[in-house]
Amino acid sequence: MALFRRSAPLPDTARSALGARKPLGWATDARGTTGVVVVDHLVLVDPDGKVREVPWQLFDGADWSDEQATLTLREVDGDTHVLRLPDDPRRFTQAVRERIEASLVHVVQRPAPGGGMVRAAIRRDSEGNLASQVSILGTARRDATITELAERVEAEARGAVGLSE
Repeated sequence: MALFRRSAPLPDTARSALGARKPLGWATDARGTTGVVVVDHLVLVDPDGKVREVPWQLFDGADWSDEQATLTLREVDGDTHVLRLPDDPRRFTQAVRERIEASLVHVVQRPAPGGGMVRAAIRRDSEGNLASQVSILGTARRDATITELAERVEAEARGAVGLSE
């Protein structure tokens, strides 16, 4: 039994997409898309060399599925990226988690009437600027009551970190 597993080398297409940025972790999924963690972005490079960079503050979270060996990254706007990871993904998934958490400054979460949750997150971008994001999660329906609750939760989160309206 080997004590150390050598991870697959960073593909040339991904390396060239990074320029001078240092990769903190990477994984190539079963379809050939390489996800590369850098300090301020997740860089997604498809097998044809097409590059998409998503800043960490735009991610709402990520979920790992052992059964399917997939990491699902959720953006605040609803986009998702599902990476099916064939090799040991621990370094990559840990780097993703650390970068998403590093962008979070403060979170306020309240139950919504009728089920679900309203969450306001204050996030920091790579330049240090703060912004608020509001998510309506679960079974909560978007109506006037939920909109009012979302505004109160966002105001509470913003106030906690000294952001004015």
